[in-house]
Amino acid sequence: MKYFLSTFFCIVLLQISYAFPDALCRPGTYSDLNPTTQITTCVDCPAGRFQSQEGASTCEPCALGEYQDEVGQASCKVCPPGTTTSFEGSSSIDSCKKADSVPAMNRWGLLLLIGSVLGVATLLLKRQGTFGK
Repeated sequence: MKYFLSTFFCIVLLQISYAFPDALCRPGTYSDLNPTTQITTCVDCPAGRFQSQEGASTCEPCALGEYQDEVGQASCKVCPPGTTTSFEGSSSIDSCKKADSVPAMNRWGLLLLIGSVLGVATLLLKRQGTFGK
């Protein structure tokens, strides 16, 4: 009788895991379905990624200005004050650099944007005949 009850409870638990595969995965993990066995397992989010929700099927990358150097985490760590990362999904505090030195390309992008706007404005004014008179 003891063997029967143990087997019965195992079957019930397996059926629950099939019916609600995502419900068993805690924050910091995601559900992964093995296509061969059709068994869902909970896998730790890798470094640089997190999952704050229960029962998720993916992990999210850490945002700019954050990093996560541990696996299986429900949130990311914030870079020290005055620093940020230059990409999402950072897995090391070493990716946190001085905020003014990281987006050097952003400065060029801003200058190009301003130059483009001024260029378009100049062309429009020339077309209207109100520029250079």
